[in-house]
Amino acid sequence: MGTAYEEIRGVGRPAREALIRAGHPELESLHGQDWAELLRLHGVGKRGLERLQAALQERGLGMAGAPAAE
Repeated sequence: MGTAYEEIRGVGRPAREALIRAGHPELESLHGQDWAELLRLHGVGKRGLERLQAALQERGLGMAGAPAAE
């Protein structure tokens, strides 16, 4: 079982629900997914994706095309 979005601080309910509806039920399912495509989902914002990307990187994973951390 992977990491639930609720475990990632600062990721709001709209983003969590949008990601789950898009077929990404947990954090690790975002590995290799296109950043820009995820950002186009209604309810998903840049800050939330940045937090998810940081959590993925802590696990040695990441999204494709994610910008460098600011």
